[in-house]
Amino acid sequence: MKKCLYIIFVFINVVNAFALSNTDGANAFLQKAIDFQSDKAIDSSNIYFQKAAFVFEQNQEWRQWIDCYFQMGRNLRKKSPEKAVQYFEKAIQNGKLKLGENTLDVSRLYSYLGYIELVFLEKPDKAQVNLEKSINILENLSSKDDQLLADAYRRLGAVFRRKAAYDKTALYYQKAAMLYEKLGNWKRVANMEISIGQIYEDKGKYEEAVQLYNKALRNPKLPFLYQLAIEQSLIGILCEGNKSEEAIKKAKNLLLLGQKQYPSGIHVELAHIHQSLSDVYVLMEDFDKALYHTQKAIRIGNHPDVFNGKGRDMGEYYRVLASLLVNKGDIEKALKHQQKSLNIFIPAFKDTLNIYNNPSKEILNSEPRLMQILGDKANTLYQRYLKSKNKEDLKMALQTHQLAITQLNLLKQNFRGENDQVWITGNEYGMYEDAIRTTSTLYELTQDEKYANQTFQFIEDGKASVLLAVSQEAEAQQLAAIPDSLKNEIRGYKTQITNWKTKIFQEKDATVKQAFQDSIYQIERTLEKRIEELEANYPNYKDIKFNKQLVSLEQVQNYLQKDTQKKEVLIEFLVGEEQIYIFAITPQNIYTESVDKSDTFEQQIQDFRKLLSNQMQDEKRYFQIAYELYETLLKPVLDQESDIEKLTIIPDGILAYVPFETLVTQKSDCQSNCYHINKADYLVEKYLVSYAYSASLLLEQEDKNNTAALSYVGFAPFAGNQNTDNLLATRGCSDEVLPDLNASKKEVNIIQKLIGGSILENAKATKETFLKEAPNHQIIHLSTHACVDDEDPLFNRIYFADEPMLNYELYNMELHADLTVLSACNTATGVMRKGEGIMSLARAFTYAGCPSIITSLWSVPDVETSKVIIRFYEELAKGQTKDEALRNAKLQYLNQSTITAAESLPYFWAAFIPVGDMESLSVSTPSKIPYWTYIIGAFLFLGAIFFFQKMRR
Repeated sequence: MKKCLYIIFVFINVVNAFALSNTDGANAFLQKAIDFQSDKAIDSSNIYFQKAAFVFEQNQEWRQWIDCYFQMGRNLRKKSPEKAVQYFEKAIQNGKLKLGENTLDVSRLYSYLGYIELVFLEKPDKAQVNLEKSINILENLSSKDDQLLADAYRRLGAVFRRKAAYDKTALYYQKAAMLYEKLGNWKRVANMEISIGQIYEDKGKYEEAVQLYNKALRNPKLPFLYQLAIEQSLIGILCEGNKSEEAIKKAKNLLLLGQKQYPSGIHVELAHIHQSLSDVYVLMEDFDKALYHTQKAIRIGNHPDVFNGKGRDMGEYYRVLASLLVNKGDIEKALKHQQKSLNIFIPAFKDTLNIYNNPSKEILNSEPRLMQILGDKANTLYQRYLKSKNKEDLKMALQTHQLAITQLNLLKQNFRGENDQVWITGNEYGMYEDAIRTTSTLYELTQDEKYANQTFQFIEDGKASVLLAVSQEAEAQQLAAIPDSLKNEIRGYKTQITNWKTKIFQEKDATVKQAFQDSIYQIERTLEKRIEELEANYPNYKDIKFNKQLVSLEQVQNYLQKDTQKKEVLIEFLVGEEQIYIFAITPQNIYTESVDKSDTFEQQIQDFRKLLSNQMQDEKRYFQIAYELYETLLKPVLDQESDIEKLTIIPDGILAYVPFETLVTQKSDCQSNCYHINKADYLVEKYLVSYAYSASLLLEQEDKNNTAALSYVGFAPFAGNQNTDNLLATRGCSDEVLPDLNASKKEVNIIQKLIGGSILENAKATKETFLKEAPNHQIIHLSTHACVDDEDPLFNRIYFADEPMLNYELYNMELHADLTVLSACNTATGVMRKGEGIMSLARAFTYAGCPSIITSLWSVPDVETSKVIIRFYEELAKGQTKDEALRNAKLQYLNQSTITAAESLPYFWAAFIPVGDMESLSVSTPSKIPYWTYIIGAFLFLGAIFFFQKMRR
């Protein structure tokens, strides 16, 4: 019966449509559709849009037909987004066919379709594809539509924000803001400023965020909702600054303002304000009040006019509610709410009643908050274990940790930029500590080595993942047989981007900088398109590239067994919030230790660094810290293996600033002149020490087959022309003052005599020459000045005669050297990023493909640096491994009979550390007999032959 009625209804509509098959009739239908649309009578509106579309189709008025389908899809975006997508897809299909693909009409459809897929269907990947199609069309049209383009930029920025790709987010929001400002759309300008401010806030750049919020607040057309959003963000910033009293006062005032504006008590902003209050009360450890306000937010959010119990905000509210319930000890309820939160973020995850159920890997999506929810659930299960003592809770906690980290690694695949990859790892680094706590507990309970191996995998997964990914990408290109032409094309785009970034660094004018940034944007768009095509055409390339290969314990033990002369231990650290985890591997054994992290630990490291870098002359304090660190970090392992001779250290966090060779193995009662080797028990006396970013990267570096054709090249751009030493000179930069380094001249010349090769001094040691020569040499030696940028590690720089080389320029190089020696200041220091390590010049050379680096941890003096480095090369030329060569150089320096107490400070000899692969090098040693001696000898030999032949006659 219903089917018959439907057919009759359609027939009547068709008859009516034919009766009005003219433009006037279509316009009449169109007006009725718009009237119903204004009254929010969606079904009636769509009936008349359908009638109008039928007439437009008969008259072949395709632009109007497309607009009808656009409006029908727009009407259904909330009620039935899947049906809305069908309307848009049909409109796009016909639009491309009838009007052409590269038209405003089609671009508008792609843009709005992307919006629906992002906001209403939670499909950011599909949304990104359609929004990028829209932007590609709009940017290439001869007649620009700034409004459409601004909207597309804004929506694509929202996609990247959903994926936590914040650099991309800020880029597109800024481009949208510029167009909205040009259009005079100040409401949208404020919207973009607030959104960019929130990104700064998420990344911990609170000053920049406050500046943008204050700018937006001065906007005379700022909507009330935006004002509320800014005030909530400012409350969050006050919380981060531990200004809880100010935050709670502001939050209460904001709630009163919101309640006055929305007396019904039902509004999305009221839900947000209640959650902001909850966050402040958590900071104040008033968990009862926090729970009250989160529950209020949920009640408001469940209202049909707010979130109707759905959406990302509700998922977040349930996550917070669960964490508050855990705090109150209600574990079971907490787990139920975490299951509910997972269901909101992963609609395909249906069986949520059983807390031992998790979503499968296959249905994970690119939602960043999933990591936090899964991590929270794993920690809640660990708390459940502490009560139940049921190992099943621990095993389920482990499975959930693994899923959270899988989600993190999936999310990284969305990021092209290193900054976002490094940020997301650092931001979620606490997940690894929580996971290791669980596996360590399981190992203690069961002594099952699979849990020790899993602990090691978690430690490795969080270390130097970007560096490892670079190495794996090169392997992926080779295994997937990517043509050289395509690789060169991609490299060419990256070079262009690097060149524009250098111009931005050098330029002072903001307008010109923006023009340069626009050029980078266009090249990046082209590059991304080519990479997407590459991944589509060579699917195994993408599989290899993103299939993160971590080494196993067995592989590490096999690696350690290769040195039959010296027994080696690899010691890897993870510095957590409450614990320091120590994982040690020998060829035969593994050891796991966890020690409490004291409240003074970080201050202790900072004091030690100051003492090392000659800023604090307090011998008693130095030896106290040096022994305490040894006792905490190394003694638990070394006491169990008495015959260890070699240590490979993989530091974590602040430990990356510590040269372990300077720790002491015995308590010292020395009162004065204690730094001399005869009075100290430095670790360097007993052990070979080297460093690595991660075990997985170290084993990758060992297998690296570099192809440099030439041996040694030395650069000394500030060698000077004097024969005397400037005893006060250091190899750093102070206000860009770069004095001559006369010891540097001696250094590169002596090394050349030792191992041959070529040197470039003073004006010949240019950046251009470095770019040309460095990729062709086995050993690269840079005896120069270096500078660390404490705000942006991309601008760390090492100096040449004409201009500096910046970190990001090194990222784009392909070096084939076996060793780079950075005989300059602070080349191992820089901004710390959790998990990834110090964003230093040394790391940039590793990124560029060099497996071994000799690098410095502080501002080094010119003369003493030269002495240690020359001795290092003398030992290297004898066939010593790199770490042994450097150790011997340091010991020889300390064992000089003429050395004074002041000269024996670690400041003078301990700054340089070896990082990466430590295998010895086959370096050719030039003959010490001058070449002219051979010529004379040859003439004498020929003369003798001639003389004897003549005598015989």
